Amino acid sequence: IANDPVLASLAEPLAACKQSLDLRNKMVPERDDDEWTVITGTGAMALGVLAIIKASNPKEKVMVLGRGEAALKFATEYGADATLQLSGVNPERIAASIAAELDALVDTNHFDDDSSVCKDICKTKAGKKAVQAALAAVRECRARGAHKPVILQTLTEAARKAAEDVMTEENTAVFKHAQEMANGFISSVFECTGSERLLETLFNSRCMLANGAIIGLGCHYGVHFDVAMLRRFELAFQPVRRSCNQFPATLELLNNRPEFFAPLVGGTASFEDFGKLMFGEVERAETGTGGPKTVVVRS
Repeated sequence: IANDPVLASLAEPLAACKQSLDLRNKMVPERDDDEWTVITGTGAMALGVLAIIKASNPKEKVMVLGRGEAALKFATEYGADATLQLSGVNPERIAASIAAELDALVDTNHFDDDSSVCKDICKTKAGKKAVQAALAAVRECRARGAHKPVILQTLTEAARKAAEDVMTEENTAVFKHAQEMANGFISSVFECTGSERLLETLFNSRCMLANGAIIGLGCHYGVHFDVAMLRRFELAFQPVRRSCNQFPATLELLNNRPEFFAPLVGGTASFEDFGKLMFGEVERAETGTGGPKTVVVRS
């Protein structure tokens, strides 16, 4: 890979993925053939884990859970044994949309009884629940004489919480479905989204075997959860931050099977356009694989 900088760029993320797999193997050393591994997320790290697993043990059963249809399609083509789509609800976006639409109406007298407010948002279950919660919050705030800034803040929080509840409900159903597909044999999960809500939903769904391991490969710097939940469900959580001297083995994998790992790179961008790429002002140059990784190269 010395003459292929695009392929070489995979070394660092794949080294962390290999470290996560090695940690999983230490925590769950004896795995039966009917046990499943679940990966949450469809980004470069998540599908990098899929690649490392399949390169190391093609027979291991892997299920990928993610939000995007295109990414899940890529995961299937790349070797995932099953895929399921996570909830597409975005609580922050829904709450912000409701707050923006209700901003001017908060001062009006007909606001509480206007059935036409947020009609487009109400077309989804999460949107409808969020609007109902926001209206209830407004009525409560008005009853105690709250001013507009407080009303807007309160309705936004209420809307977000209601949308989060729907998202949790939908994702719980996804984890339960995954458990059914695996006949109850999910022994390890690679959590690659860094979502606190998704992690707690995973715990509470009780979809994993006792003594199972959750490998936190996402950005878990700001994630909090009740450690007692791990004890209650007899699970272990292992965060992964560094590659821990996995580069030699990872480079060997890349050298031996470049054609297998190359599809992970779905696009490239020039170093000069990096800023524009981050702000969405330019698109990456597609490689045609549909892979999740975008590589920035010097022209």
